[in-house]
Amino acid sequence: MSDTLSLRFDAEGAILLWPDGPALRGVTAAVHYHVGGDARTLRLTRPDRAGAADGAAAADGLQATWRCEPHEDGCDVWLEVANTGSADLLLDALDVFAVHAAEGGALDLGCSPNQWVFYQNGWSSWTPTFARRVGDTLYTDPGTPDYRRTHQPHWDPARAGDLSSEWATVIKSQIPNLKSQALLLGFVTTKDQLSEIRLAPDVATLVARCHLDGVILPPGETLRSERLWVRVGPDPV
Repeated sequence: MSDTLSLRFDAEGAILLWPDGPALRGVTAAVHYHVGGDARTLRLTRPDRAGAADGAAAADGLQATWRCEPHEDGCDVWLEVANTGSADLLLDALDVFAVHAAEGGALDLGCSPNQWVFYQNGWSSWTPTFARRVGDTLYTDPGTPDYRRTHQPHWDPARAGDLSSEWATVIKSQIPNLKSQALLLGFVTTKDQLSEIRLAPDVATLVARCHLDGVILPPGETLRSERLWVRVGPDPV
């Protein structure tokens, strides 16, 4: 069985295909930031594999480049941002790899999201860490502020049903004998940002995000996200 990645592009974003699956379409990246108190998003739809300008986007003095290094079984991706303007920019988050069904994206593992298994990596050494069936309710959130401070640093009350894994996850079909390989998303650097993988099954969204929490990027300064591995393989372990 070959793990060779096919990588191409259309107007909705990048398309990643592997023999025997999975298939990802409309993969994008984004920079979330503030200008004058207004929240804004700069979206990128084409990775820059050769160092050319086709993987870059700009707005409000913010220059962003989406980097991609393809490998036989997947790719490495990250974002580079620069402040080319004359005023400070407040950076909230860097989405280095995102699939949004509402924006034309799709993640196909050969079955519906409710039949996936999602590995949840814990925030701390005592946070629950396990592979869970997306359609089940194995993970019980007590819902207390103390619990969330201890175990859910990126909890969003507007998206309380999302599944979140710190730094890395593996997603796999739970249907026996289905020919679909496991998908790994994992940040392999942890120098500057806290990172998570977030899955929203109800709206078919998967995002690998580096949190910046309003860090200031002064004029002339640059910043790089953590580096994300995207890989597939027959063994989810």
